[in-house]
Amino acid sequence: MTEVEANVRGLEEQRQAILKELKGAGAFSDLVLLQTAQSEKEGVLLDLEKRLKAALQAESEKTELKVAEASLLTRLQNDLSERSPAIDAAVLAVEEARKRLYADRYGALEIKATPTGPEFRIHIEGDRSGGISNMEIFCFDYALFKIATKRFGGPGILIHDSHMFADVDARQVAAAIELGSNLADDLGVQYLVLMNSDEFAKLTFPAEFDSRSKILDVSIDDTDQGGLFGFRFG
Repeated sequence: MTEVEANVRGLEEQRQAILKELKGAGAFSDLVLLQTAQSEKEGVLLDLEKRLKAALQAESEKTELKVAEASLLTRLQNDLSERSPAIDAAVLAVEEARKRLYADRYGALEIKATPTGPEFRIHIEGDRSGGISNMEIFCFDYALFKIATKRFGGPGILIHDSHMFADVDARQVAAAIELGSNLADDLGVQYLVLMNSDEFAKLTFPAEFDSRSKILDVSIDDTDQGGLFGFRFG
């Protein structure tokens, strides 16, 4: 009994010491801080879980999108393959214009299937020059006009203004005008070039091409009684 009572007194003293320690403000403050920290961590964990879910969803959608893009690319490749006769006609039309303009330069029309759709590119050797780049556009317009007219019967008219021939050598300008004129005659359509008369006068054409007969009888009168193509603006 003496030994048990001594043991009880020791445990009671230990309990009192613990209660005394807990009775101070420091222990409860620490408990509150720990609870606050725990809540913050739980909030961070919840946010991370939401972000992970969103990331997994985005990854899933991205995978589905890649599958869809691959399917569309395959369909486009098959479509271009089936339309090879039309593509060959376009390539030949561009080549026809390119040879007339730059017989000494390599050039070609490329039509590629890409995930974002068909890509059309005309390349003429040395196309970093502004003038050659303009003639690439001319070749594309020439081919498109020729094919659209033969296939659909329209639009019946192709117009280029002087910007098309900016920085282009006079020989290529003359060749382009002759080429467009001959195409218009062959197809029974119109090819119009808007150009200052003094610039046109500098061009040299082959003897068999009657350039003077191609000039439309229109002029701009800058007097008070004049107008533009017969119209007055006031």
